[in-house]
Amino acid sequence: MNRCRGTKPNGERCTLTVEPPSAYCWHHAPERAEQRRRAASKGGSGRVSSEVRQLRERLKVLTDQVIDGELETARGAVANQLITTQIKLLEYERRTKDLDDLLERLERLEHGRIAG
Repeated sequence: MNRCRGTKPNGERCTLTVEPPSAYCWHHAPERAEQRRRAASKGGSGRVSSEVRQLRERLKVLTDQVIDGELETARGAVANQLITTQIKLLEYERRTKDLDDLLERLERLEHGRIAG
């Protein structure tokens, strides 16, 4: 097996092996650049999951407090409205990012057609 011809960010040669006829591993193959970009953009989605977990926990605590009589229902209702607003904002951010990604991909596809 051959070694990848790619270079690591620190300038060293990549040490991963590749199967012929490939000269590059997945991390360095030029034809995989789009896949790597998409995978990297999905990597940021963990932040959203963390925020959703926090909102879920906060809503659970508020629900328990209202049910147990520790929190006035009016205050609980307002808190629920604010949490709902935060959830809608998270969803809006996700949709906006997805749309931006799609528009970028479309531009590249159209540019490839015009150039090719």
